[in-house]
Amino acid sequence: MTPLKSSENPGRRSFRFRMVPCLGGALFLLMVCGCYPGVWPKEVLSPGEGGALAGSETLPGELTPLEKVEAITRGGLAVLMVMELPAGSFPGRQEEEIVIDVSDHWARKEIVRVVGRGWMSSFSGHRFRPDLPVTRGEAARIFAALLVQRGIPDAGPLPSGKAPVDLPRGHLLYPAVRRLLALGIMELDPAGNFNPLRPISGLGARACLRKIRSLSTANPPGRGLRCPKPAIGNQ
Repeated sequence: MTPLKSSENPGRRSFRFRMVPCLGGALFLLMVCGCYPGVWPKEVLSPGEGGALAGSETLPGELTPLEKVEAITRGGLAVLMVMELPAGSFPGRQEEEIVIDVSDHWARKEIVRVVGRGWMSSFSGHRFRPDLPVTRGEAARIFAALLVQRGIPDAGPLPSGKAPVDLPRGHLLYPAVRRLLALGIMELDPAGNFNPLRPISGLGARACLRKIRSLSTANPPGRGLRCPKPAIGNQ
């Protein structure tokens, strides 16, 4: 057996050898948890930090200028939601959801956040389809779900003659559309149609989100409904 040098401590050498597998295990965990982006959405920021961008005017190049975005995509809507809505005011989902088609998308970070918060969901096969245009019908479903998450009370039935003529009461979207119309978040066209299959514009989506944010601010949990003066937006 080779004798130890006088300057070498046996305990220190043993400790150094034990540290090698520990560091290797830690690096392996980091690789597993952090090197497969956009597949298992988790909240990157704390709830308080997520609302810091609310109301920000800094838009990515894909949405600039917003006035020219005639049909917002699902990825674009995710960006607007993160920018306009304070995360802490809208409780997130309890379960986790997997998405598999956003790893190299320009709105990947925002998509991961909105899916992790429960604001948007993926389609069958765990596909988010970020470049799919958002219709007014899908937007109504997403926005109405936000109201439920926030606990904003229903405004009651629509006034006589204000119901959409192109959506019968038995339509799957009617409850969501009725609620949004009653709160002034979305509007009918001059002919009284809601047009659920028409794409929603970038300005229209942002106007709806800002109305939802105003309602959220004006209606803390546990209080009655207070509707701020509706803003005019191109929907």
